[in-house]
Amino acid sequence: MLSCSITINKNNIRTIISQNWKMWIEKPKFDTRQYRALCLNNELRVLLISDAESEKAAAALNVSVGYFSDPPQIPGLAHLLEHLLFLGSEKYPDESEYHLYLSQHGGTCNAFTAEENTCFHFDVTDQRLSGALDRFAQFFIAPLLKEEVYEREVRAVDSEHYKNILNDSRRFFQVFKCVAAEPRHPLAKFGTGNHETLYKKPRTEQVDVVKCLKEFHSTFYSSNLMTLCVLSRQSLDNLEQLVVPLFSSVPNRSVLAPYTSYQDLSVFKKDGLGSVCKLVPVQDRRTLQISWPFPELFSKYEKKPEHYLSHLLGHESKGSLYYLLKEKGWINNLSCGPDLMLQTFSTFGMTIELTEMGLVHVEDILYYTYEYVDCIRNSNFPSHIFEESQKLEELRFHFQERSEPLNEVVKNALNMQYYPLSKILSGPYLIHSFDANLILSLLEDMVPSKMCVMLSSKTFEGLLDEREPWYGTYYGKFPLSGDLLFQLSSVRKNEEEDNLYLPSPNPFIPGDFSLKCQPGIPSESQSDKKDFVENGPKQIRKDAIWTIHHQLDDRFQRPKVHLYFFIHSAYFHFSPRQALFSKLYCLFLEDILNEYGYYAQLAGIHYQLDITNEGLILFVGGYNDRISNFVLQIFEEMVHFRWKREHWHIKKDLLKRQLENSLKREPFHLALQEWKCLVIESQLHLDDLLESVDLASENDIDSFHAKMFEQVHLEALMYGNILQEEALEMSHRISSILPVRQGLKEQAWPVKRIVQIPLLNKKDRHSSSDSLTDMGIHFIKNARLQDEENGAVLLYFQVDQQELYSHVILELLEQIMSKHCFDDLRTTQQLGYVVATRAIMMSEIAGLLIIVQSSAYSTHYVEKKIQLFLENFYENVLKKGLTEDELADYLQALRSEKLEPAKRLSQQAAWFWSEISSHSYYYTRFVDEAACLNDISRNDLLNCFHRYFLSDEQRRITVHIQSNKAAQDSITYSSVFTDATLFKRSQFIYPIRQLLKLTNEKISQ
Repeated sequence: MLSCSITINKNNIRTIISQNWKMWIEKPKFDTRQYRALCLNNELRVLLISDAESEKAAAALNVSVGYFSDPPQIPGLAHLLEHLLFLGSEKYPDESEYHLYLSQHGGTCNAFTAEENTCFHFDVTDQRLSGALDRFAQFFIAPLLKEEVYEREVRAVDSEHYKNILNDSRRFFQVFKCVAAEPRHPLAKFGTGNHETLYKKPRTEQVDVVKCLKEFHSTFYSSNLMTLCVLSRQSLDNLEQLVVPLFSSVPNRSVLAPYTSYQDLSVFKKDGLGSVCKLVPVQDRRTLQISWPFPELFSKYEKKPEHYLSHLLGHESKGSLYYLLKEKGWINNLSCGPDLMLQTFSTFGMTIELTEMGLVHVEDILYYTYEYVDCIRNSNFPSHIFEESQKLEELRFHFQERSEPLNEVVKNALNMQYYPLSKILSGPYLIHSFDANLILSLLEDMVPSKMCVMLSSKTFEGLLDEREPWYGTYYGKFPLSGDLLFQLSSVRKNEEEDNLYLPSPNPFIPGDFSLKCQPGIPSESQSDKKDFVENGPKQIRKDAIWTIHHQLDDRFQRPKVHLYFFIHSAYFHFSPRQALFSKLYCLFLEDILNEYGYYAQLAGIHYQLDITNEGLILFVGGYNDRISNFVLQIFEEMVHFRWKREHWHIKKDLLKRQLENSLKREPFHLALQEWKCLVIESQLHLDDLLESVDLASENDIDSFHAKMFEQVHLEALMYGNILQEEALEMSHRISSILPVRQGLKEQAWPVKRIVQIPLLNKKDRHSSSDSLTDMGIHFIKNARLQDEENGAVLLYFQVDQQELYSHVILELLEQIMSKHCFDDLRTTQQLGYVVATRAIMMSEIAGLLIIVQSSAYSTHYVEKKIQLFLENFYENVLKKGLTEDELADYLQALRSEKLEPAKRLSQQAAWFWSEISSHSYYYTRFVDEAACLNDISRNDLLNCFHRYFLSDEQRRITVHIQSNKAAQDSITYSSVFTDATLFKRSQFIYPIRQLLKLTNEKISQ
């Protein structure tokens, strides 16, 4: 057998630092976390974060090597190595040790492989950080990389590839690599890998992949290429004492980062630029992507010239490129910014979502794009544009909300590869100075001869002959004509037309950051969750039109407010037509609001409109200084609704394609959609909405708007830096805008009600081996895409008790089950890449979901394996394998999770709103759930699991989304439905929810 060849430059030996050293970190003004940067003796760079308020600890280690360093003959090797490192080390040889340790202690883990980085990360209850870090460090010290797990993990990588094979974003990126990248440059590589590249082809060519994996690890997994971030509530000194001995043992091979081997290579083909590539998408998308090659940008982080260009080219106010193209009816959306930012080069791009008319005006869109580029080039760079960007980034940095521990460590471990240690936190945000020459130099690269244009549309189907080898995308590459290149190169801003110009000053930039809570109030770190939630939002107005819940924030002490408005309308008792009109109404309203709403969003005020089965929800959140007037403007536009009738067909086409594309998602997403239609009484199927699209008229939307405010009730949450009198004043001003004839009584509010899944029918259970799966209701459909190779199975078990206890015990069971399920069904049996469990509560009805997506097996086979897993889990884990100490650890982990206070204003607001929008108002829910955990025993778990998952008392429904390519077993189930509406008509609907009570009543067997 041959091994692969991995080359390092022996001249690139770095000087080894002789002792650990520390560095000061620039951090946000209001950040209470403590930071310490270290460089260990082996050159491994470390960032330690002490967060006294965090119940969870987390760690991430980033290695500056990715699939760009794959040997040419083994695409996907770096990705495969990422998978294998989880499966045992010399110190901890059991391949499930790491996963089960984390699961037992409330933790999670994952990893990803990118172009130049591979990142591993986990979180865990803080008390168990030491054990988790020890297991984690062994990945990089002495992993086993066992021969016997190699083939199995190749199947996992292959499943991951098939999961993504119909993903248009991945398909387009691979086509871009194919047509634009120089074949010798690693940008041209296929990074994921599959069975062909990692097993079949190497065996044919007698390449020893396991040996290559070990060589890759011993070459590139060197401590001087690694960055580590660890967050814990422990002190910095304690963290340092824990981390330094563990990670100083990681070998230092003193090699430069792998990018040194390709930094001098040409990135793009000569004929790859100045061309247009047409391609056929999977979903019905019409997109125009324009890319330009840029130099490496990280070294310019203090000036961020790409930010200036992104800000202007992506702007959406009047005078912008977006506004002009939208007014012409050519585009639905436009985004702009760096596509790739890597160690040796970058790419800068625009992605434009085209209308049907825009598809025939592509050359005009390119012309206007270059006209706006010329407008920037000759603008003399007005000072307010840079100064606003600089101020807004400074505000964003200093007033950013506390991120989750896991997100924080992953972000920092990656940033440590690109920014100086002292600027890890501030580098991605702050802009220190303006450099016109630097911006002009980037504009010099934004010329037609250097651009790559990619145009996708279903109308190209059958017209393009070339096929990208890894994802199978049909495409065709065509040079831009000399005449078009000349025209675009000669474009100059037309001074006689006043339709393209730079944005005016932003009126929403905040200036008042004063806090309205009384001084001396306990800070966030001194607050107890129980005390806080017991003093949750107070009802300050209750009448025919309004119910207002208000709380002045005294924990997070930020000059921000979160406002939620739930508009219950008598006209929102949903039929498919009404649902369709509400969606169209929101699409038009978003366009109306965007002219000034875009300025608000840039200034840190965000808004969102959501249509639910129960009404319309408006969320507005951000700096409180300018938010009140913005909210009033939104309600003004909602009432007056000055929509552009000339855009009717554009919006109708957009909505139709959105609905159709939702039905073309991965099978596990489709299974979730079908499940919701089966168990939620008011949930409409997307097919029902699609049937109504073509029949909708302009008069229908007018009629809908005229009626929606006739009889309404608004329920609101106003939480944050806002006084009670300000909240009341806002509601009175909104009332003066709304044309409400009468209020909607609470009894008439649309509510979410849940379908009761019937008990198993014992008479229908077969005596054959198929009795493993012929249980409960089966709902079976085929995937919508003819090329879909994946199938999915969803099992839903419903617990017929409206008690807090039932939900808590299901959460505990799911926590214990999740890693066993993953290790068995995915890691060992390799059923598929997607294996997930989830405990859920809807309208106070508890249940548990198990989802598996597979490209290798029939849905019947997958369901049978899930059922066997459930039986084995009951016998071998719950009855025999789970020790009392392990159960205590699971209980403590879940209890800690329940009692951990919110860490962000937005998180606390979302918790409050979930209780208000569901009309439960159970603000002490998590505290009471934590109390329930004190009374749960092993017998309770056994009784609950047996009753609701194995006995004839289970309420169970199974959804199959079958692949159109894989062979299916010829099985006849006793109770099969294909129509969710027909199923719901024949079932009992749970009555309107009741407030859950804390109870010690146990589930009896």
